[in-house]
Amino acid sequence: MSTTCELVQVADAVAAELNAESFSLPFTAVRHYETAMELEETGEIAVDVVPVSPGMEEESDTTLRFDSAVDVAVRYKFTSADTDPATGRINTLAVDDLLNLVQELGRFLSLRRLTEFDAVFVSIETMFGWVPDHLQQWSQFTSIFRVTYRTSLPAEEAA
Repeated sequence: MSTTCELVQVADAVAAELNAESFSLPFTAVRHYETAMELEETGEIAVDVVPVSPGMEEESDTTLRFDSAVDVAVRYKFTSADTDPATGRINTLAVDDLLNLVQELGRFLSLRRLTEFDAVFVSIETMFGWVPDHLQQWSQFTSIFRVTYRTSLPAEEAA
């Protein structure tokens, strides 16, 4: 079953735009629904783009407005090379690099019109800057932010 709902199109566009740009650390953004929080693999950055919530309201007598919220999760399971053998702690600079990447992604998506799908930036919200429990329990960095984009459609196309 194929769908063209606004929420999915916005999420696809976010993933495509992230993948088309170069950032300080390499990754491939993937849109999907099932995000097991703990990564199995180590050493590769996972960037998950997850459609979260559609909002729809009348913009005018003939137009509907859609606000599509998408979560972007950045996850990385540290390797033994990222850990100080004397203390067992994860290298602070490795975490700093990932926080920097999250900030880069947020800046990139902020105040930006999506080119893959005509959508206008509305807002960005940090859900989790980083999750301390994931770092302690799984040796994994996890950060999630939510970005919302707005689209408009003639009411007859939205039906």
